Amino acid sequence: MYMYKEAKPVWGYSSSKYNQFLGFFSEFHVKGEQKLSFAVAARSYYRLYVNGQMVANGPARTAHHYCRVDEFTQVLSGKVEIAVEVAALNKPEKYCNDCTLEPGLLAVEIVDESGKVLSATGKEGWRYVELTYRCPLVETMSHSRGIAEVYYLNEHSFDWRWGLASKWESPIIVEEKLAFLERRAPYADYHPIPVKTILHICDMRPEDEGEEMFQTSPFFNPEWYAMIPKENRFMENLSREKDAVFTGHYSWDKNGDTPLIISPGDYPAAVTWGTGKSELGFIDLWIQVCEECTVDILNSDCLTETGSVKANTYLTRYFLQPGSYHLTTFEPKLVRYIKVIMRTQGEVRL
Repeated sequence: MYMYKEAKPVWGYSSSKYNQFLGFFSEFHVKGEQKLSFAVAARSYYRLYVNGQMVANGPARTAHHYCRVDEFTQVLSGKVEIAVEVAALNKPEKYCNDCTLEPGLLAVEIVDESGKVLSATGKEGWRYVELTYRCPLVETMSHSRGIAEVYYLNEHSFDWRWGLASKWESPIIVEEKLAFLERRAPYADYHPIPVKTILHICDMRPEDEGEEMFQTSPFFNPEWYAMIPKENRFMENLSREKDAVFTGHYSWDKNGDTPLIISPGDYPAAVTWGTGKSELGFIDLWIQVCEECTVDILNSDCLTETGSVKANTYLTRYFLQPGSYHLTTFEPKLVRYIKVIMRTQGEVRL
């Protein structure tokens, strides 16, 4: 078992009954340079930032009414800003082999080298905001997984991670009898894996007739799929798109660090990168768009017989307003190939 000194699990209000997304924030000062100890538990998943940089995600899996606690350290000094985004996944069928679909919660405790608690959920100093930029009503990644990642973003969507939000709310202590457990699974090391090899640039041309994407999800989750708006059911259309000759323009210095600059032609443009071997991690990229742009990111560990990355349900979709963005998928992905499809009339820099 694990015992917190002062922290209590908290949650807050969400406008969505299913698939809730909240962002929690706290700040404090550290005298001198110290190694601070963090203890974090959440349902279903969390991602924690220190001064705007992601340093942890989790948690390790466990059973109903239990939470595993992730423990790690950070050497910090001066003003410290802590932001935690938490996803509480749920669907009416209550069928999932990836998480327990329980109500959301977050418990965080930060202790200095002397053992003093500097910050703890359930005490003063914590606040939250509902993260409405992630869409809660979309298709699931499989019949037994949570929803795909779909975001509606502008340049200020992530400002809350630095304490900037139009309206903060006070968290509510979770009144549930639960037990905390120590984590036993190994931690990710979060080292960057550069993906610089471009394998393919092409158009994505829709076809009225083509191979359909076989999905068991609607049969296992009929009540959930009946709730999804038509515009949020787009995976089938993606599966009908085929690689075609590129009709746009691009420039790229493969020997330098300059971005890929691409302007779509007659159809949406797609770029496929390769890593050379399969890796597990978050897909992280910088992108600048001059006009509204829908970006689809597909990941796969294999190619089709024609050498392309086939559309699948493990995708991430971003609806971007004009601006510059640093995007990191919320879920880790199995990646050997990454395909980025850009649906816009303007120039894109990647």
